[in-house]
Amino acid sequence: MIPFEELPRSCWPAITPSSELAHVLEHPKLDIVSYPYEWPFQALKRAALAHIDLHLELLSSGLTLKDASAFNIQFRGAKPIFIDLLSIREYEDGEYWLGHNQFLNQFIAPLLWETWGGVPFQPLYRSLLHGVPLGHVTPIIPWYAWLKQPSLTMNVLFPAKFQATDKFADAPLLSRKPLPKSSLKFLLNSLRKLLANLQPHRKETSWSRYTTTSSYSGIAAAAKAEEVARFANVVRPRVLLDIGCNDGSHALAALRNGAVSAVGIDTDSAALDRGYTAAERDHLSFQPLYVDIANPTPAQGWMGEERARVFDRIQADGLLALAILHHLVIGQNVPLDEAVGGLIQLAPKGLIEFIPKTDPLIQKMLFHREDVFPEYNFQSFRRAIELRARIISEVPLPDSQRVLICYETR
Repeated sequence: MIPFEELPRSCWPAITPSSELAHVLEHPKLDIVSYPYEWPFQALKRAALAHIDLHLELLSSGLTLKDASAFNIQFRGAKPIFIDLLSIREYEDGEYWLGHNQFLNQFIAPLLWETWGGVPFQPLYRSLLHGVPLGHVTPIIPWYAWLKQPSLTMNVLFPAKFQATDKFADAPLLSRKPLPKSSLKFLLNSLRKLLANLQPHRKETSWSRYTTTSSYSGIAAAAKAEEVARFANVVRPRVLLDIGCNDGSHALAALRNGAVSAVGIDTDSAALDRGYTAAERDHLSFQPLYVDIANPTPAQGWMGEERARVFDRIQADGLLALAILHHLVIGQNVPLDEAVGGLIQLAPKGLIEFIPKTDPLIQKMLFHREDVFPEYNFQSFRRAIELRARIISEVPLPDSQRVLICYETR
């Protein structure tokens, strides 16, 4: 759980005049707030396991959780933490798990979507306020899976039938037989077993292998890594934002060289999973998120105010924008000046990489389309930065035509 302390009564009047309070708890502010539809597969899976483990521990202490929302979890780096202390209450003997459907829709169904569908769950999950209904997922699960995995049938197929007909909700409360605590623990452990065996069904992409199949030499890659380390060591950002982070190798290097925490955004699921696994293994404060810089997570929910847009939740003071500018300008048709301005407004200090059209990577992008990007050149790029910030350094990468510019806003 998130750490907290109880405030003395002498502090209460400054918070609220209410006389009905029993306790006032205070917890530290999180640097980064993210939502389940932005988490990579392994992060959502890890959050689900943490939620079940906490529930089992609470039951052993005579407590329970009144709901099972994935939004009750946040991350500190790669570590999930439970933040909704008010959802913990005393367990009543024989009660049903009221958060069961919520857990299935917000944890299990999205993971099954990527496990059996082979496509990222995040775009679907983002469009649904209360999670993915099981009925969206069961049609893509093959028949043999139901036969081979009894836990899948018990925890997904049967609940999906109940969700579709709502028979359980229509049953009179007094006619329901009490659910023994042992049965509730069995259900939670069964879900845990199901979760532990879920793995995404996907093929490696050129982007998930980018660090080993990139279009420039090892000499240039080593020079770029050295500049990232130097930037992190000088700036020491509290929150570093890595745009197009891939597997997070640059963000992780920055964390080893002075950055306090880092968040990376990308849309390659396999790469994001590798970044999350590396951060968890090495205990580094890195959050990789499934976010498209050209179509970032908007404000959502009631009146568009329930959940903030992603860049309102990430207050970065350092930026890495490496090998991303050409994707915005040539891949997404964003004018160069706007692309540079959009990146710079994300953090007051940063590193932006420019890749010329002669680079094999861009030549491949232009192979099947007309080159209608005359403004995409180094002079225009440099001028766009100078209009908004001061150039601290300009580093050509050896054995390539790429250039890194370090900027600081005025």
